[in-house]
Amino acid sequence: MAEDATRGVVDDRGRVFADDVGTAVYEDLLVCDGSIVPRSLGANPLLTICALAERNVELLAEARGWTIAAAPAPSLPLPIHDEPTGVCFCEALRGRFTAGELVGSPISCVLTVFCRDLARTLRGGQAAGVIGTVQALALSAAPLTISAGRLNRISAGLRYDLRLHSREGKTYHLEASRTLADLSTVECAVHAGEAAEGAPLGVAWLHVHHEDLQAQLDTLQATGTQLTAEERAAALASFGEGFGYARLAGYTRVFGAA
Repeated sequence: MAEDATRGVVDDRGRVFADDVGTAVYEDLLVCDGSIVPRSLGANPLLTICALAERNVELLAEARGWTIAAAPAPSLPLPIHDEPTGVCFCEALRGRFTAGELVGSPISCVLTVFCRDLARTLRGGQAAGVIGTVQALALSAAPLTISAGRLNRISAGLRYDLRLHSREGKTYHLEASRTLADLSTVECAVHAGEAAEGAPLGVAWLHVHHEDLQAQLDTLQATGTQLTAEERAAALASFGEGFGYARLAGYTRVFGAA
């Protein structure tokens, strides 16, 4: 907020200046949030920002001959969203990446897996989503972000399909699988581009370490609308059995008899 365009972006009414100099403004373009405050307001500037926004609206209404109703408009009843029962958890995988003459380069993944509708996922009708980051110095100096991540149940175990994006603007595709017989080990292949059909770049073997497994247990939770304790326990048991995680001894205290 400033007196003219050479020193700011908006005038005292929140109207955006129309040029690089002068006081001409766009009459229909107002900014009414904290970004117009010229300096830091300190902790919790909510009241100051609200006061500026209300002043801008009142001045706008006055200039255009509008009347602001004194009473609030009647509110409509909030819709009830009955979300299906799901499961989400975080997991960490660490291992070594091999690409050509580069052997044993460190690689690690921090993933958040979410089944929004556990029943559909267990029936094979919906993949679980995956977000997170992959740290692989052989691909990028900075962590790669995951988009369009999917985790599917297959007959032999689990399959991951992850699209990776580097800070340098490159895209990779990581496909990985783990068998129900050994869920602690994940076999990976990395390809250039957005799909597995791209040029193969290397392979990796990732492992779930014991300390990471214990931390993963703390993140495992059932999701959905107003689940009872029994429903949450049943969801975790179904997930553990369906995805094979109940075979890991460390999960028995979470999955119970599953």
